[in-house]
Amino acid sequence: MKVELKLNKTIVGAIVFFFFTFNLSAQNFIKGTVVDSTNTPISYCALAILNVTDSSIVKGNITDDKGEFVFEKIKAGNYLIKFNNVGFKAGWSQLITVDSLSQISLLPQILKSEGINLTEISVAAFKPIIEFKKGIVIMNVENNILTGGNTIFDLLKRVPGVTIDAQNNISVNGRGGVRFLIDNRLQQIPISQLINMFMGMPAEAVSTIELIKNPPAKYDAAGTGGLINIVLKKAKLKGFSGSLSQSGSHGDYNRGGTFLTLNYKSNKLTLFSNMAVSYLQFATDNYYLRNITDTGSTFSVYSYGLQLPRRFIVYGNAGVEYELSKKTIIGLNYSNNVAQITNTGNNTLNITQGNIYNYNYVHFLTTSKQNINTPSLNFNVQHKFDSLTKLQLSADYTDYLEQSGRFTDNHFYNNADVEVLPYTHVGSVVNSDFKIFTQKLDFTRDFKKSLSLEAGFKSSFVENSSNSVFQRNDPVSGQIYSDTAYSYMYKYHERIVAGYFTLGKSFKKIDLRGGVRTEHTLIEANDNPKPFTLHRDYINFFPSGSIDYKLSSKNSLQTSYSYRIDRPSYDQMNPVRTFFDQFNYGAGNPYLKPQYSHVVNLDYGYNNFITISASYQTTKDNIYNYAYGNPQSKATIDSTFNFAHMNNSSLSLFIQKQIQWFSFQIFAGGIYRTSSTFVNGLPVSLNSYLYNVNFNTEFMLPKNFKIQFQGYYNSLSTDGIQTYYPNGAVNLTVSKSFFSQKLNISMSLFDVFYSDIHPYTNEVGGAYSYYTERNDTRRIRGFIVWKFGKMKISQSLKSNNEAEKGRLKSVN
Repeated sequence: MKVELKLNKTIVGAIVFFFFTFNLSAQNFIKGTVVDSTNTPISYCALAILNVTDSSIVKGNITDDKGEFVFEKIKAGNYLIKFNNVGFKAGWSQLITVDSLSQISLLPQILKSEGINLTEISVAAFKPIIEFKKGIVIMNVENNILTGGNTIFDLLKRVPGVTIDAQNNISVNGRGGVRFLIDNRLQQIPISQLINMFMGMPAEAVSTIELIKNPPAKYDAAGTGGLINIVLKKAKLKGFSGSLSQSGSHGDYNRGGTFLTLNYKSNKLTLFSNMAVSYLQFATDNYYLRNITDTGSTFSVYSYGLQLPRRFIVYGNAGVEYELSKKTIIGLNYSNNVAQITNTGNNTLNITQGNIYNYNYVHFLTTSKQNINTPSLNFNVQHKFDSLTKLQLSADYTDYLEQSGRFTDNHFYNNADVEVLPYTHVGSVVNSDFKIFTQKLDFTRDFKKSLSLEAGFKSSFVENSSNSVFQRNDPVSGQIYSDTAYSYMYKYHERIVAGYFTLGKSFKKIDLRGGVRTEHTLIEANDNPKPFTLHRDYINFFPSGSIDYKLSSKNSLQTSYSYRIDRPSYDQMNPVRTFFDQFNYGAGNPYLKPQYSHVVNLDYGYNNFITISASYQTTKDNIYNYAYGNPQSKATIDSTFNFAHMNNSSLSLFIQKQIQWFSFQIFAGGIYRTSSTFVNGLPVSLNSYLYNVNFNTEFMLPKNFKIQFQGYYNSLSTDGIQTYYPNGAVNLTVSKSFFSQKLNISMSLFDVFYSDIHPYTNEVGGAYSYYTERNDTRRIRGFIVWKFGKMKISQSLKSNNEAEKGRLKSVN
């Protein structure tokens, strides 16, 4: 209670400080009006300040509905303002000299009328699929052929540097521990369920995907592999708009989905919503070999079979934003992901060596079902004291509810195909409830002399209650009963309280940023009725910093550092056993420790054409999924432990170019890993190399046709005690738009060469395993989307500078 009281006093004191600091400095400005030859104001005219010394664009803007504009917080120097608007000749202001106290009002700027080829503008205004900005990789998804029938999970595979293995582990440049945000809100539900949600969310709902390789202090310290922020679409133009799309694909089985989005925007009110319904059928052929060697003898089994997963997913998101005043906006957002996931498996397990049992093979039938419901509510307020000072408050509540069951019937046969033992039934029923409540307060302030401050606080509270009942049958009567030896009631409580600040300073060619984040973590867990309790209470400091150096108008250099943490997820710590076959089960490790990483990145960019990136990460107590053998039970156990030390070095090259009707993006990366630890008392030390390539090409043909080739290749790689074999795929898409791009139809062929296979091995001590599976990845898919609405151009006077710079370049 005393700690919380002190913390509350600190928060109140800091807020009072923030409220008073915004008046500490004066600001300069340039304002004026843009008119035509009849002195009529020109609304929404694109304009930018250019530095006289190198013609670089310093700031972009647009005029309001009265043709007025204003630029604030301008560095001392000599400038020109360029004016561009469709149907008018480009105009220039007189030379403007600015110092720290200048307050300049220009005479009306007159633009002369001129005809212009709108088709040429459309081509010149092409927005690249991938952008690199201050160490962040941005994939522009909106209005791109990438969205055609894809899901968010599909898009993640196409982000440069991102790889997804057979177990759906996601890594960035070979680094695991990636965390996800949706609209800048950290997602804290288990990663396996987050993947299920992404498989049901259509790409049409996404505006951009941002890969933040080295997050600054304002972001949670969680995520040693970086953060991936998925930014959903919102209304940008006044009026009503929406889209309706339908996708359908066929491989071994059918899949399909329907997506609807509705948006409305007025002067003060913004409404946005989207809903997706997906039905996904999969077919997976699997093969699993396991050897356990102990005191010179080897026990060997292999299993094979067919899995038929089914996913029915309904995702919805709706929100409202209202402008209480020109300085204050409030918002409310509700989302929910409802999923029903079923799976049936028909498998056979053969004992090929060291058989000590009176049967030779097991035929086992598996059924599983998950019902998931994830309602989430967000409330946010943004207040701008002036153009330099902003305060944001956000509160989130998420309730993740899951009911799941997995059941297996085993039948035992000899080599004469005679059933020699009574069948056995094993199963588990799990009910889980994750309640997550977070609140954060963020303050930003720009001072004179190009100094900036970011500071804030965040608290999160997690309650996880999981009740598992293990079932088996009596071998004589066949009656199914609950086995209390493997049943449990697991409760987990977590509280994290954090505070941060970041200072930034801009010079002529250099931007410096440095900050620190402090997080206090309290964890309490117990497993009833077993005598297990867990208590952890620790405080960490996470420094971060970056240097951006503009070598010239076309060359830039950026380096960054951060210290980060990954706490074990709730399912990784959950000790419940899940049986997969007679000699294989999985269980969580309640004693897992958090992993810590130091990460350094260096990026060089040339004219948005070439980007060269290098990174180094060293991790202590890496959270690692692995399998080991038990010589007594002959079982292979899937679990998690802390790998003592892992180092990861990477070097990558990204090239992209758009030449009128043709564009391409190529990513190539190489990774060197070193690792050392003890696994079940045995020393392990490994060095390995790997590389991966990702490419995308688009041809823009006459009559609104587009053709896209996209693919990837991952080389042989070793990660700790696991080795992943090479894999890759090539995809082809053809699309055509109609009715001024309101209707778009595309056809795709995925995994043309049927090469998207992910085999891997696991070897430690006397245990060796090999696993491979083939999914129905070679598929034909059709997609159709209809965009509708009535909109008009109207944006805030101080809209995104980068977007306006793009408009200015498009009409040169």
